[in-house]
Amino acid sequence: TPLPPRRLPGFHGPWRKTTLGEVALILSGITYNKAQVASTATSTRVLRGGNIQDSLLLRGDDVFLRSDFQLPQAVYPIQKGDICIVASTGSRTVVGKSALATTDLPHTYIGAFLRQLRPKTYEIAIILHGYLQSDGFRSYLRKYAKGTAILNIRNRDLSSLPLLLPPTLQEQRALADVL
Repeated sequence: TPLPPRRLPGFHGPWRKTTLGEVALILSGITYNKAQVASTATSTRVLRGGNIQDSLLLRGDDVFLRSDFQLPQAVYPIQKGDICIVASTGSRTVVGKSALATTDLPHTYIGAFLRQLRPKTYEIAIILHGYLQSDGFRSYLRKYAKGTAILNIRNRDLSSLPLLLPPTLQEQRALADVL
């Protein structure tokens, strides 16, 4: 469990033990085949692992789906505060790479090898994103990302990721402002 190295001035008491699954939804991405990919930009944009660079969501390596593509019911466009994370890849250094959406991205979805974390608050999103960049999370990935050719971090392993969060919204806001 990650321990806060120091507290912000004016805050005291223990941080709240929780798990990722208690503070965020874990959403899966869109599966599609080559025949469903559009040759030009359409309204349905799909982000893939290559869109995550230096903790930012970049456009340019994305795919557009044909206008007749039917979105599954359980997919949601990326919104401010969502964290996109690479869940399946052949590279140990790429699995777990993540980016925080700082704005709504209408008609933009994640591909099947990503997961979309939707924290309960934007403050938690900022704190969680900071932790996902840490050595502590890398250590967790080394333990739970499994596979021979393709490494996968399962939803249940993401859901059970132990976290410590400031106990009050006031402290969460103060910490998010610092991060």
